Formats: sequence, structure tokens, C-alpha cells
Amino acid sequence: MGYPADMHLHTTFSCDASATMETHVRNAIALDLQYVCFTDHFDANPADEGNAYYRPDAYFEEISALQDQYGDKIRILKGLEFAEPHLFPREFETLSSRSYDFILGSVHWLGDFFVLQKDRIGEFEPDALEERYYSVMEAMTAFGGFNGLAHMDYLRRGTGRDHWPEDIVRRIFTNMVKNGISLEINTQHHRRGLPLAFPTPALASLYASCGGKRITFGSDGHHPSDTASGIVETLDAYAAIPGLSPGVFVERQFIPLS
Repeated sequence: MGYPADMHLHTTFSCDASATMETHVRNAIALDLQYVCFTDHFDANPADEGNAYYRPDAYFEEISALQDQYGDKIRILKGLEFAEPHLFPREFETLSSRSYDFILGSVHWLGDFFVLQKDRIGEFEPDALEERYYSVMEAMTAFGGFNGLAHMDYLRRGTGRDHWPEDIVRRIFTNMVKNGISLEINTQHHRRGLPLAFPTPALASLYASCGGKRITFGSDGHHPSDTASGIVETLDAYAAIPGLSPGVFVERQFIPLS
């Protein structure tokens, strides 16, 4: 593979995933990946069905066992996807102090509204909803402390609109450069029948124009057949953007892969 990693995978340690860690590891080895990173969900919003689901001690124990079993074939990385860390600073401080290799920050909730909740999207004027969503992201990236911004324009999956407030987005990218936050290219679009990854190449190009350099690729896989899905098909469109450097995170440090 041109990018020998999947840096965003979910397992049965996430409430919405059915794949075991070992299944993803075996798939990744069969695909000749060099790295696989398990970024299970931590959602502290009380409205989220996954609230209090994640078990970090058990997660680390299973990672350790798999590293012992498969460590001579693939590098198994410890990751976390933490939603809205700036709103839950105590919980974030506790978890981020552990020995993760890679922490993704994501926006899943706007108060009591899950951003893909289609029965609620119609309650909002589209431009106002996008401004609200990206404003939360601006605050999150200003808070910092995490390594990658997950599926930046995730709201697009719910609204179908490829639209964003450029002034706020530029401030998000400025925060990311300042705080060492990489941009994730999330390839879940490939199995959902959508034409473009999250974020779109246009947003990734704007990130580069604002001084952003670091990108990672992740399938956001939740099911056994999802490992690395869409990464090969997506890689070239983003790797060709001038200034962007694909890589991985190990022990919270970025390692370029090209």
C-alpha cells in the first residue's frame, strides 16, 4: 500500500462497533499494513449511547496481549477518539495522561443534538447549523491537547451539503497548526457510497494553504470487513496536494511516511 496504515479503527470497545481487535489485526496483516491503530470512542455527553461504555483498563490489557502475539508482524498502536474534549477537560486530562500513541478529537454533539440526527437537522437553517458546528470545532482546536482532527466535515454526511464558513474554518486550521494537530483523511465515504472523503480535497487544500502539513488516513472502520477500506482509492487525491505529508503517530509523535 502507498499508505501502510489504518489510523482510525473501532472495536467492541466502542458501543457501535462489532469488530474485535484481533479481526482488524489479522485483516491488516493480510493487507500488508505496517501499522494499525485502535481509536475507540470516548463520548462523555450524557445523551450519547456510548456514555460510560469505554473501558480503558480492559482496552490496554487487550492491546498488550495482541502486541505480544502479533508484534513481530505489525505495529499495533493505542488510540482514542475523544468527542468534544474541551467540554470535558477533567475526563480528557485523565485519559490523555495514559500511554496512547494517537488521540483524535471529534465533534459529534451540538448540545443535545447529534450531528447526524436527520430528524433534527431540519430544525436548523443550514448556514446557521454549519456555523454552529464549525464554531464548536474552533473551540475544540483552540483547546488542543489531541493529535488529529477526525472527519472534519462530518456534518456533510447528515446534511448532504458541501458547504462551510471559510472564516471559521481558517481559524480552525490556524489553531491546528499552532497546537500541532494533524488533519485526518477519513475514508468511510468509500463504503457509504459518497463521492468524497472527510474532509474534501478542497478543505485539505485550504488546510495546506494555512500552513498545515500533517495528514493521517483512517477508515473509521466499525465492522470486520472495514479494515483499511477506501484508503488506497483515496490516497492519491490528497497526497498530491502540495505541502501535505502523510504519516502516523507513535507515542504521540508524528512520523512521516513519505
